[in-house]
Amino acid sequence: MRISTLFGSFGLLVASYAAPLERRANSLTFKGKEITHFLAFGDSYTYIDGTYGHPAYSFIGDTFHSVYTKEELETNEIKLNSTEYLTGCYNGRPGDCDIPLWNFAFAGADTTSALLMPHHDYTVNLEDQVINYLNSADSVLELPRSSTLVAFWIGINDVNDSNKWKNVTFTDFYQADIDYLYASVEKMYSAGYKNFLFMNVPTRNEALRNNTAIWNTILEKERHSFNRRHIKDPEVETYKYDVDKEFKKILEHPTRYGFENWTGYCASYAQPDVIWNYAKYGCLPIDKYFWFNGGHITYRTHQIIAEDLKKAMA
Repeated sequence: MRISTLFGSFGLLVASYAAPLERRANSLTFKGKEITHFLAFGDSYTYIDGTYGHPAYSFIGDTFHSVYTKEELETNEIKLNSTEYLTGCYNGRPGDCDIPLWNFAFAGADTTSALLMPHHDYTVNLEDQVINYLNSADSVLELPRSSTLVAFWIGINDVNDSNKWKNVTFTDFYQADIDYLYASVEKMYSAGYKNFLFMNVPTRNEALRNNTAIWNTILEKERHSFNRRHIKDPEVETYKYDVDKEFKKILEHPTRYGFENWTGYCASYAQPDVIWNYAKYGCLPIDKYFWFNGGHITYRTHQIIAEDLKKAMA
């Protein structure tokens, strides 16, 4: 899946889909701590487009561009998006935002290529996102460990890509997959990072419900295991944001949130002028839909989720 979310371009979504917004002053609190910097890893629900990124897939780099220079990191800009509601980094250089957003997610990513075939030869899975960040970006950016929040939002593609497999014990498979995720978290901890946000997988259709529940259960179990391993470090804070629960809450009473269509989407969603010229395609205004396309949500849905997330973390 290509289109981004909470931290991304969909441009929190698709950069070409975005309407210009003024940057607003933002503050972010995580369990009572003031967060000054935001660092994200994940898939299309997280990524943002960047000038040195693989177009429509990443902020910076791909499989063939996995080493970032100091100049690239310092001059790379977020392409205009209308859904980055968590930090307000709608466009420009991350360092110029109220809360600098450094986003190394890649659209279409799974957790590791050791277990799932990459969607494309240029796809950077989460395991390698973290490795590339630590090898090329960490020493350049010098993010403050005590006030940087590291977010991981992965698993949507893992569940979707494996869901139709036969003769697989999904509890065992997802356990192995999530073990790779937490190995990456441990690498970030070893690099000095202390604050971690884990976002689970939303149920996107009935066929995925059972496997989504298995993934989310294991993800939360391993978060508690991580906490126990580092219980002697008083600075460590983790938080699970239940995206699946928030999806269900919105869809139980969609009209309360202003949605007029929450089961379908505008068939012409990919048209470059659909945001302002929706009537031409026989569509509602895009913010009246819950879904942007068959796999992604609209910028309005992202806004609702981001606002709830900010309150929950505080």
